[in-house]
Amino acid sequence: MISRIFPGLELIDRELPRDVKIPNKLWSFVWFFVRQVKWPFIAMFLCGIIANMALASEPWFYGQVSALLLKEIGVVEGKDEIFFSSLAGLCFAYIFVVHVFSRSIFSTMSRINNGTFIPFSMMIRRQLGQYLYGHSYRYFQDDYVGRLAGKVMEMPEAIRMILLNSCAHINYCIMQLIIAFVFFLSLDISFALVLMSYVIGCSFIIWWIIKFIGPASYRAIEDMNIVRGRYIDSISNMFLVKVFSRRRQEDLLIRDNLRQAGQSGRHKSLLGFWQEIFQHCCNASFQIALIFLVIHQFQTDVIEISDVVMILTFGIIVTSNSWWLAMLLLEFVQLMEEVRNSIDTVVQNYEVSDRDDSKIMILERSDLSFSDATFSYPGRPVFDGLNLEIKNGEKVGLVGPSGAGKSTLVQLILRLYDLDGGRISLGGVDISSVTQDSLREHIAVIPQSSELLHRSILDNIRFGSDDASYDDVVQAAKLAYADEFILGLVDKDGKRGYEAEVGERGVKLSGGQRQRIALARAILKDAPILILDEATSALDSESEKLIEKSLASVMEGRTVLAIAHRLSTLQSMDRLIVMDQGRIVEMGSHQELLAQNGLYARLWALQTSGFIGEQIE
Repeated sequence: MISRIFPGLELIDRELPRDVKIPNKLWSFVWFFVRQVKWPFIAMFLCGIIANMALASEPWFYGQVSALLLKEIGVVEGKDEIFFSSLAGLCFAYIFVVHVFSRSIFSTMSRINNGTFIPFSMMIRRQLGQYLYGHSYRYFQDDYVGRLAGKVMEMPEAIRMILLNSCAHINYCIMQLIIAFVFFLSLDISFALVLMSYVIGCSFIIWWIIKFIGPASYRAIEDMNIVRGRYIDSISNMFLVKVFSRRRQEDLLIRDNLRQAGQSGRHKSLLGFWQEIFQHCCNASFQIALIFLVIHQFQTDVIEISDVVMILTFGIIVTSNSWWLAMLLLEFVQLMEEVRNSIDTVVQNYEVSDRDDSKIMILERSDLSFSDATFSYPGRPVFDGLNLEIKNGEKVGLVGPSGAGKSTLVQLILRLYDLDGGRISLGGVDISSVTQDSLREHIAVIPQSSELLHRSILDNIRFGSDDASYDDVVQAAKLAYADEFILGLVDKDGKRGYEAEVGERGVKLSGGQRQRIALARAILKDAPILILDEATSALDSESEKLIEKSLASVMEGRTVLAIAHRLSTLQSMDRLIVMDQGRIVEMGSHQELLAQNGLYARLWALQTSGFIGEQIE
């Protein structure tokens, strides 16, 4: 029962429901996550009120002690016992209420924070990451990877700090103001009016913070995120920076970004400076007005000395706390702007998404068809009414100059993008009517880039099939002619063979080695459709011949779609499709296309004569 009300690490196991969309409005977004821990939050908030009420009673104790001391002056001898017993009672009450009771409540709040709200921030990271994974391929192409990762990592902590500040610090300052107002009103309405005027002045400062400092904070956060993204982009492409001697140029680019971030940061700080000036003036005016009013009311016997002590103590605490409150609100607004910035970046509508009635794809045959397919990138049309049929088990090669649409066609089959019009069918089923994951389960891809995860060789190959055994992984590596070099690998931590880590994106391996790992991964997946995008481009001639033999057995019984630079590697395909400017211009076997003496024949002539045209992909 307790674990259900105050959940701990099990919060991290909570997944984002597939049919639930994260709101993109600030407070709705925050509440979407807070409602998952609403009882701990309510408990924290109530504990904050109780503990802060106890703390706010401190000036009252000072007033009671001063009143007791004043009454003792001139008291007849023999009454000291009553005085000291009363004083001792007040002191014990003060210690219990202000230091024992309130601190115990704060300890409870700390326990809730450590037990629930730290795992809560981890839960947000996971659910936000799940939402991020759902974005289209284009979304990740259009932004800095480091910037996106930073949003997922930092924004949940901002939400946790917002909740903590609301329940504890801001709560305390507001409770102090309320109790001071009630006490002032009980003495004389004039004190309450002075405090009310002060609150109105502070409200102007709060308005200033929200109106001006909030947007300035948003801009400063955005500029720093750009700096972060620039650094990560530069560092992750350090090979290019080194070989092209671009260290100086990269430094100058980052300098320009830092200058912009520094300018927006200075603007925010300048607004904060004026906020401090207003705060100083407001506090000084309140203190002066309160002192003059206390003197006047004391002279007219409206209040007593003990009341003077309590009023002035409340005045000092209120001005100190209002200063603290302004700083807390400034931090609060900055945290909220950080959350808002993350919402604007991450919680966007999906460009490619599963329909509400999407089904799990059950593939009975692996024929592919494009029917009047239309697609364009922003400002650049690619396909306009494309029609193509690929039979079940057919092996097709895609040929054409750069920009012909070969890679785009493959990406559309994988549904990395959605068509603008028309239809793509796999096994007679419209691919937009099934879930993206179930569609891609039936397709194995060997990409041109052959990028690897910063994990072990074993994990990278097993990425093709989670439930594959170690022996299955080794067998796939042998088929890809990767087993021999894998067994000789040793990483910086001394891990060997299949347990050795490959570095970020596999930078510790050669291009050919990465391509063999990618091939082993595709072999292990054992999908009915195989897509080869320059699958052997990074291999030497000897390795290429060996892997072509392996691929021949792997392709047996599968529908294959292959893109290759070297046209000679596609001669064994059942059919070659020649594309140009988003259109299919030729189709047939190698010999048939040569006989047509068209674009394919020209590309073949360029390669066999020893010159690779610039337009060949």
